[in-house]
Amino acid sequence: MEPYQYQQLPTQTSIRLINLEPGSNPATLACSFEIVDVHSPPEYIALSYVWGDESSKVPITCDGKSISVTSNLRDALQKFCGLENKTRLWADALCINQQDNLEKNKQVAMMATIYSNASKVFVWLGPDPYDDAPMIFADIEALIEGLAAFAIMGGKFKRFDAETCDLYWELADGTPMVSGFPNIALFKPDEEEKARIERFLRLAWFSRTWVLQEVGLASEAFMLWGDTAQEWNSVGITCMFLLHYCKPLLVRLGFTQGFEGIRNLYMAFSSFTPRATFFHLLNNARPFNATNARDKIFGLLSHPTSRTISMTTWRPKNWEIYERYRGLATHFLSDTHDIWAVNELAERWSKEAYKDKELPPPLVEADYNKSVEDVYRDLAVSHIDRTTSLEILTAVQHVPDSSMPLPIPSWVPRWDQYIGTPILGLYTSDHFASANRDAIVTPSANPNRLIIRGHIVSRIVSHSILLESSSFDLPLPSNEVHGPDSSLVHRFWDHNPFAALWLSSGLARVHKAGHPYPQLLGEFAGSGYALVDLNSSLYEAYIKTWVNGKNMGEVDGFDLKADAAAYWERAFFGSEGDPAIQEEERVPKSVNEARWKRYRDSMAHVCNKRKFFFTKKEFFGIGPGALKEGDWLAVLQGADVPFVLREVDEGRDQSQPLPPDLKFQLVGECYAFGLMQGQAVRGRQLTRDIELV
Repeated sequence: MEPYQYQQLPTQTSIRLINLEPGSNPATLACSFEIVDVHSPPEYIALSYVWGDESSKVPITCDGKSISVTSNLRDALQKFCGLENKTRLWADALCINQQDNLEKNKQVAMMATIYSNASKVFVWLGPDPYDDAPMIFADIEALIEGLAAFAIMGGKFKRFDAETCDLYWELADGTPMVSGFPNIALFKPDEEEKARIERFLRLAWFSRTWVLQEVGLASEAFMLWGDTAQEWNSVGITCMFLLHYCKPLLVRLGFTQGFEGIRNLYMAFSSFTPRATFFHLLNNARPFNATNARDKIFGLLSHPTSRTISMTTWRPKNWEIYERYRGLATHFLSDTHDIWAVNELAERWSKEAYKDKELPPPLVEADYNKSVEDVYRDLAVSHIDRTTSLEILTAVQHVPDSSMPLPIPSWVPRWDQYIGTPILGLYTSDHFASANRDAIVTPSANPNRLIIRGHIVSRIVSHSILLESSSFDLPLPSNEVHGPDSSLVHRFWDHNPFAALWLSSGLARVHKAGHPYPQLLGEFAGSGYALVDLNSSLYEAYIKTWVNGKNMGEVDGFDLKADAAAYWERAFFGSEGDPAIQEEERVPKSVNEARWKRYRDSMAHVCNKRKFFFTKKEFFGIGPGALKEGDWLAVLQGADVPFVLREVDEGRDQSQPLPPDLKFQLVGECYAFGLMQGQAVRGRQLTRDIELV
């Protein structure tokens, strides 16, 4: 059969639709193309799917000619064959000439319109050989129905007991209630049910960058797994609930990362993240995959914030879909400011009709003729220019190996690399290291160089080994009591970084000598019991540093003072407890265990693939895994967190002052107690031009 040859589209706003005739045979898949205008199309369904193995394609017939598609797309199309009425579909791999970069650039720019104009978006998750979908989707429906019933009664959710799987909530009048979910396998899965959930979470569709916009812009979206369908919003709301109230259960079952990915996918374009920025979207999309690394950016350009538009000023076309679930979703948001904003926007938008309006251009235009490096650099430069902020530099995360050279340019985030380290300077943090001042950028003739204003604070003189999430556990057998003389507790002092650094760095001895932070005397060596005044500024600096300055947690009940004290007691005194604490002041064992584990979990989250460091001027902090001795601690004007920089000319005389024309590489963001509230900017620290390469 003659191969199909794409013809040039007649206008700038033309798109192709796939026509499947009534009663078409799935076994001999045949279709035709229909050219329509994207702004006035007939009714059609847009497909969201994983392309699949590009090296293994199968032929189908289009307009009487042969065209090759991946087997996964063929399977998706077959689900719509044999219907009584003519079906129009849109699928990017077929409807866009993938060999024509000029056409791709234009079509990608219209993706938001294509998906928002579709009558429905169908998500093809793939075949279901184990028949998992009926059980998984039935559980989701049952949970959503139960939660919706509580919300309709004016219920207020309080907590979920991970042991009994009971949900504690209150009626509108304050009457306490307890409800169980005995028939939902997710809460108490046996081995077979756990395997089903794991297969669901591992489905490739959940890890694609493009799908964020494909379902996020849909007027209605349905998931199709094998022969079983499920409404997409129910899946997203379920993940919000599980992560808000049931996270300890998910951690125990090993499901946390999978459900977080689906939750982030659902929230990306939803009306439930009113304070989100494009930078926030880029960061949440970092774990997602794209065959073409440029699509880590291009696949998100349909989001309004890519045009530096606030989510609070943009009424989404599909707002009514999200409004159906707002009553539930607001129970599962982590921030009270977000809850207030969502409800305020709902009241405003309920009085407005949707209107298309002219928006500013996106930060970058889709251009597949550009290199990946140029796309990422141009985005960084445009973001800095539009926002007068260096926020995007906090996303620079190099391979956490200090022996490897940094890439050039070092200051451009690589969105196609993901190491599992959270960003310290997101909009949700309370940091303002540069005192909320705008970035000052000096133009450079070299596009790979960035000249900004900032403060070089202090040289890094020592650091820990690379930290991992697993570094902070404090395991002790529960069948006996272990005190500070136990060899198991002593092992913490050698191997647990929190305890080991307090002792080996000299902080314990210096603290006993009465030196406040940051006047630390690094030459002291310390050992022995770590008795400490919990009101010490040095102690406060230490416990805050490990958790990125976190004080309180609205969702997890985190309390810095109580949780850090419980962890301290466990690390230095074992299960026996600190003898300095009076018996009447002791809390129940279960409460103490919950506290030290909360502090442990927060440390594990913040410190993964990072290093603890000390500077010559006696600051300490948590920095990138790529840092090494001799790097510099700096505050850059326009950024909310400090950074670690590296001299390009490492062979210069270190006893001499820094020359004004010295160039630096950006190693990454950091937390340094004493510099997080604008102290360097407001003090007498010299401001200078800093040229990043």
